[in-house]
Amino acid sequence: MLTIYICEDNVAFQQEIQKTIESYVMIQAYDMKVALATIKPQKVLDALANEKTRNAYFLDVDLKDEQMNGFDLGKAIRKVDPRGFIIFITDHSELLAETFKYRLEAMDFIIKGDLANIQKRVQECLDSVQERLFLEQKETRRYFPIKMSNEVFYVAIDEIYFIETSPHNHKVLLYAKNQQLDFFGNLQDLEEELGEGFLRVHRSYLVNTKQIKQVDYKTNTIFFEDELSCFFTRRKKKMLQELLKQ
Repeated sequence: MLTIYICEDNVAFQQEIQKTIESYVMIQAYDMKVALATIKPQKVLDALANEKTRNAYFLDVDLKDEQMNGFDLGKAIRKVDPRGFIIFITDHSELLAETFKYRLEAMDFIIKGDLANIQKRVQECLDSVQERLFLEQKETRRYFPIKMSNEVFYVAIDEIYFIETSPHNHKVLLYAKNQQLDFFGNLQDLEEELGEGFLRVHRSYLVNTKQIKQVDYKTNTIFFEDELSCFFTRRKKKMLQELLKQ
């Protein structure tokens, strides 16, 4: 979940930015939320004291706060959130150079004016954040590419429950968290490709042993989240018991 903070002292414009963000996040189904929209920079810093999520910030440069302007706030944010995505919004294009002076590594610098253009720039920033988060996640998680028609879907390997042979020739069914995909493939090749953690428990089933929730050795049934289950052969019983230490 990406947490978004807005600090803008023009309340009407602040509400417009928040509405733009929330509407676009909902349409794109991004895992993001606006946690705070305020005119006071200190409220943003106070909120960050107990925040452990990845964050993005839409900051007005020309804050009328007596203690700090948008650049000062950005500098304070960088001390507690060096990886946060900062987007500045201002009436003054000449202030762009100040971001380099403060060494803030801002993602974007949006000039106020035409509302449609501002909305477009905000949406582009959200797209860019989403892409960067996905790339970060790919660095630490393994993804399995699945080609279906003219598209390629990437499924997080650690979210796969099991794969079974499909009633359709040369196809398999993959069950994962919030996903079910039907594509061309065979279990033998998939077992080799997916590697460690995946076990062929039946000629028709390849399971992710790290996703096993429960095993019923009387009925030879393996249970997963989302009320999913599959069967295993009796000769795999001992292997499963050793593997799961049951």
